[in-house]
Amino acid sequence: MKHSLNLLLRPFRKTLSIAIILQIVAGISSLIPWIALSQLADLWQVKTANDQAINYWLIVLIISISIGLICQALALHITHLIDANFCQQLRLKLIKHLQQLPLGWFVKQGSDGVARLANQDVGALHQLIAHAPTDITQLFVLPITIFSLLLWVNCNLLFFAIIPLLLSFIGFMLIRSRLFKNSVITRNKAMEQLMANYGEFSSHLLLARQYPHAGIQYSVATSAEKFNEAFSQWVKKVGKLAAINQVLLGSPFLLAWVILGILLIGSQTIALSQCCLFILLIRAMAAPIQAMGHGSDALQSALLAANRLNQVLTIPSLSIGNSQQIPTSAQMTITDVNFSYEDKAILQHISFTLKEGTTTAIVGPSGAGKSTLLLLLARFMDPSQGQITLAGIDIKQLPSEVLYQHLSIVLQDPPILAISLAENISLFNPNATIDEIKQVAKSVCLDDKINSLPKGYDSIYSQDIVLSGGELQRLALARALLLPNSVLLLDEPTSALDPLTIQALQQVFYMKGKTRLIISHDLLQARHADHILVMEQGNIVAQGTHQQLLTNNSLYQQMWTIQNG
Repeated sequence: MKHSLNLLLRPFRKTLSIAIILQIVAGISSLIPWIALSQLADLWQVKTANDQAINYWLIVLIISISIGLICQALALHITHLIDANFCQQLRLKLIKHLQQLPLGWFVKQGSDGVARLANQDVGALHQLIAHAPTDITQLFVLPITIFSLLLWVNCNLLFFAIIPLLLSFIGFMLIRSRLFKNSVITRNKAMEQLMANYGEFSSHLLLARQYPHAGIQYSVATSAEKFNEAFSQWVKKVGKLAAINQVLLGSPFLLAWVILGILLIGSQTIALSQCCLFILLIRAMAAPIQAMGHGSDALQSALLAANRLNQVLTIPSLSIGNSQQIPTSAQMTITDVNFSYEDKAILQHISFTLKEGTTTAIVGPSGAGKSTLLLLLARFMDPSQGQITLAGIDIKQLPSEVLYQHLSIVLQDPPILAISLAENISLFNPNATIDEIKQVAKSVCLDDKINSLPKGYDSIYSQDIVLSGGELQRLALARALLLPNSVLLLDEPTSALDPLTIQALQQVFYMKGKTRLIISHDLLQARHADHILVMEQGNIVAQGTHQQLLTNNSLYQQMWTIQNG
């Protein structure tokens, strides 16, 4: 985990070093006022004290306090600036890297996993960057400096006074040892599961209300009970030891302990300045050790977050194409394509051609690999083997901005943003005029619906209107049609549409001009395609026209018979 953190912080090492040096100066400067106070106590005790000596120590007191405060402020200012710049750069780097990752990774992570990376994990590094460098410096500099000073003042009293500090330090190390490791791991896993279930609960409130004592709500309640049990077990094991540590490091106990040491060693042999110095500095030595208890959980969480982020940033991304060639046609060719996910074969030996200006439909039972094939064509993932070309150019070699000037993709569950309907339709073509937006909306049977709204095309989604599933599909189709792209990839574009709307959209799905690939379970619509591919268990088992497949393929005949009674 430390290696992961070093990799992430490498560009900021020099600036962090400056902050650490300033913190060292601040730590040492913070001790000088206590020395000055102890000397002033001796001088004020003597009636014939030298005013010049008193003034000297007062000046030392003021200067040391000023230097300490300035260096402390500068150190924290630098670490917080580093934190802001680091988190900004890390988020940009993460966004850029996520854009190049295969879609399968996102499916495995889920929306909560991706959100945790971008928000919680990056945010967790704040404690590690903004505060840990100064805290850790204090943890080492202050105790070592104070120990050296008090050792010179009175070694016997020092060895007695640091007994509570040593015991509490051992106690904190025990809490972090293997003895309690399993309890901490169990607690953290229970917390992660609880947060994941709460995220699922908030995303599916309708299901939770319909089944209040089962399903999602039951999972949340169960994970809450498990977390409560894990947390209670952790508190039972750690609580007593942590409480003892807090008592040992508390100011009342340390004051009483130092006074006891003075009495045992002999108060007559210890000067008043030495007594004051021990009373003041032992508490200052205890503060960094006490911070181990308060900050160690945050630091551990930050280290885990840094490890997760570094693992994601080292995942191989899709290669970036750098070909200077520009596709001159809208023909796509798929040659002997295989695709596996987690050692499971999804697609095997897929070969076919999307001829320019034609419509190809892919049909088959659920789980046949149809949508996976479309994602490969859209280059959201790369095949394990084989080649996909556009106008004879391997799509891996094409830069993204070139590839997506030719490809448009409409997924089954299209996203929509909380912006105006006009902006949603022109999302991928922001320079489109309102007349062009209205024209494509009319072609997908949305214009009348939008014009009936009080704000029309200026209506804000989720604020002024909520669209049905079928309307969302038509809006996504309008987005794609607004682009001049020559290849259109459609995944179940009619799954949420009524028969009358489907009939009205026939011209859009099958008109000449664009090369279209349509994934569909609806054979009534697929039959109009120029070419139909039948898939089963990751293979193309038949291809041809509707009439040819009805005559020659039993699977297609069976699906046609079931759909048509």
